[in-house]
Amino acid sequence: MSENASIQGAHNIVIQDVKDSTVTINVNGELVEIQKRLDKFMELLEQLQAKSFQTAEKIYNIGSITNANFDFVMGQAGWNKALPERLERNLTSEPKPWVQDLKLELQEVQRVSVGESDFEVFKHYGWLIEAFLLKMAIPDEDFPQLLRLSYMTEAYQSSLRYLCFIQLAQLLARPNAPKHPLLLDFIQLSDDQSARFDFLNLLIVVTDLLKDESTFVPEISSLIEKVTNLKRNYTRPPF
Repeated sequence: MSENASIQGAHNIVIQDVKDSTVTINVNGELVEIQKRLDKFMELLEQLQAKSFQTAEKIYNIGSITNANFDFVMGQAGWNKALPERLERNLTSEPKPWVQDLKLELQEVQRVSVGESDFEVFKHYGWLIEAFLLKMAIPDEDFPQLLRLSYMTEAYQSSLRYLCFIQLAQLLARPNAPKHPLLLDFIQLSDDQSARFDFLNLLIVVTDLLKDESTFVPEISSLIEKVTNLKRNYTRPPF
């Protein structure tokens, strides 16, 4: 199917594959290849009269895609779903290398004095994340690896939501807060939808909307810059 093919009506649109310069889109079982450009992508969706599309098992409304998050959202289709080597090592190795990584981050990057015990490391991350870190640190003989991975996932998701709330609070506190379709999607989330909502995408968009303002946690902008400047092959998620 060519980029200029005429297609109309209701369609099931899934991002199938992403390369350096092209995006392959599955439209009702047929593949369409377009240039990896926001204007070309929007042009195709408008031609299809589409209101949403799917990538990496997540649904996105057409109005929620901007220059700030286009490459990130497209790239999710190309992530390698295999367990990263570093994560596998953190799940199975003793002593726990991830605790040492946290300690080095505090000492060498944040310049914080840290004690020797795991608890002394964890307490610097605040009660919200500390609770998950303590669960992850339970000795291996009492703690199946899959359960440890589930707590890692919960810690990641809780951290991500927390960062989103920080940025959203600043954005919505403005007298003339900008309107964006993704904000409406977030506000209208049901409990079932929340589990599949792309909070990292929300964080990218809200941080972009705040970029000209003095933010409460300026480090979030640095994190987003790192996320959105990943290599174009998106071999794995950024964390």
